[in-house]
Amino acid sequence: MRSTRSNRRLYWGEEQISEPRLDSDKKQQYRRTHSKPVVGAFFEWSQAQLQ
Repeated sequence: MRSTRSNRRLYWGEEQISEPRLDSDKKQQYRRTHSKPVVGAFFEWSQAQLQ
């Protein structure tokens, strides 16, 4: 379930930056602020599941 929520959040974030047609620097900034924490939390959760 956690992975599904993470994927939805990432796809939602990509939709947010594709609609206003942001330039590549703005997209990278948005991803750093919004997507990177989601990915980080997912990998932490994944590692915890392996232990």
